[in-house]
Amino acid sequence: MEGLAGLGMALLAAIAGAVLVERLTRPGEGGERIGPLPLPELLVEGWLNIDGAAPPTRESLAGRHVVLYFWSTDCLPCLQTLPSLARFNERWQERGVEVVALASDPSSRVGAVEAAIRRVQGMDWPVAYGAGMVFNQLGVNATPTYLLFDKKGVGVWRGHSVQGLEDELSLRL
Repeated sequence: MEGLAGLGMALLAAIAGAVLVERLTRPGEGGERIGPLPLPELLVEGWLNIDGAAPPTRESLAGRHVVLYFWSTDCLPCLQTLPSLARFNERWQERGVEVVALASDPSSRVGAVEAAIRRVQGMDWPVAYGAGMVFNQLGVNATPTYLLFDKKGVGVWRGHSVQGLEDELSLRL
């Protein structure tokens, strides 16, 4: 019996440890102010939703608050957030806020990215695919993640919810 009890205790400890790790690494609802982080060149495999226009660049985004939305089509919370982001975009674009979505999906999964765009009414902002290099440059390793850049192209906030993003912008504009 002592062997089974010991095994049971070890199993319970392993489960408790796994739950703790998951809770400590799960993206939260709020966000954090970040130090000066320059808006990088948006080096991606390709762009969707730009209707023949030139893809966004640091230069074309200058003078606007920029939200980089990091996501992927195999991230259920990312897909669930897209309608909220569309409503956010509708409220904030007239106030000088530009949303740019960066999907980690490579060009071989561009069909999945296009399908996600079609499913969300109002998802009319530029969407990149194959954006792994930008994820790496900015240290993004969880999705969904939002990075807010000010009008000078300096990163000022990072978070994981539309509400946190909206709260931060409300303080700035």
